[in-house]
Amino acid sequence: DGVADSTAQTITITLNGANDTPVLNVVTSGSYTDTAANDTFSDITGTLSGSDRDSADTVSFELDGSSASSEVGFTVEKSSTYGTFYLNATSGAYKFVANDSAIEALKTTATATFDVNATDGVADSTAQTITITLNGANDTPVLNVVTSGSYT
Repeated sequence: DGVADSTAQTITITLNGANDTPVLNVVTSGSYTDTAANDTFSDITGTLSGSDRDSADTVSFELDGSSASSEVGFTVEKSSTYGTFYLNATSGAYKFVANDSAIEALKTTATATFDVNATDGVADSTAQTITITLNGANDTPVLNVVTSGSYT
């Protein structure tokens, strides 16, 4: 055909990635309601979930102000007047164990709050607060057995 082909040229497109911030899905809160009687309070449990657009990043979870946990199945914990919040930083599983006597002593409503976030080890999501609402009650007083006396 007599037409000469030109030399092939390479076009280079450079893609500069960024470490995307992980996302923590909406967290749920819980509550306890005290009654005038002697109550027992079950653990509040749940699982945090999150994601990261960087497919190579693994998302884990953090609890602000926490320390290492000795509770089986959990890695960190944080105590409050009204109970202890436990978190497994890898799976996101959590539980709140109520301090029965502190809740029984409440006459009004109080809260215990715990700030959590998702992390990829470099960037952290915006923290979200798990709020445990404690609805106190004026407990019925208990009269101890009275012994009688006598005078002579």
